[in-house]
Amino acid sequence: MIYLLNGPIVLKTLTDEVYRRIRLSLFQNLYKPGEQIDIGQISTQLNVSRQPVKEALNRLAQEGLMEIRPRVGTFVRKFNRIDVLNIMEARRMIEVFAVTNGTVDPESLQALEKETELMNQMSEKKSFEYLAYNDADHKFHMLLVGLSRNEILVNSFVQLNTHYITARAFYANAFERMISQYAQHTEILHHLQQGDTYKAVAIVDAHIRRAQSELLKIFID
Repeated sequence: MIYLLNGPIVLKTLTDEVYRRIRLSLFQNLYKPGEQIDIGQISTQLNVSRQPVKEALNRLAQEGLMEIRPRVGTFVRKFNRIDVLNIMEARRMIEVFAVTNGTVDPESLQALEKETELMNQMSEKKSFEYLAYNDADHKFHMLLVGLSRNEILVNSFVQLNTHYITARAFYANAFERMISQYAQHTEILHHLQQGDTYKAVAIVDAHIRRAQSELLKIFID
């Protein structure tokens, strides 16, 4: 089956563009969980060699979206309810700990405010680009975890790849989800600016619990 978008290769490198197209197809759920990827078909369709396709798939595997099985093939990663529950619980523990015990300085607040404003600007565009918004959302939460000044904690959060899971799950109703997300982001930022860590932590906790609840309705064993 042919999934990828037609058109010229225009980004920085061949691998970047191949990566972008496969990634977009994944978020549009055009590749099904557990489906095997045909490297030869993609390389033929895009008129590129197999190498940039393999490199793109390796990047997607590092992000937790693909599963590479040696001597078998590359498959779209499947998530079940237990996977989602474990990942989101780990995310909640990391973020709540980071905000509770972190150091909130003017530089951190400025960075959080910048990402919040960027997400607001994206929401006002005629054509809402959910994947760009999702990346900005991830950066906002990365900044929250960064308040901990704990490199191991930050690396653990990165490895969870929760923003890729949520992007796949909520692509269809992305704009509606963005509205509720943005409201909670602004609340978190406001309370951190006011020095009210207790209220900020409460909203972070509720924010992640809500996302977990929504995801568990989608990912069925």
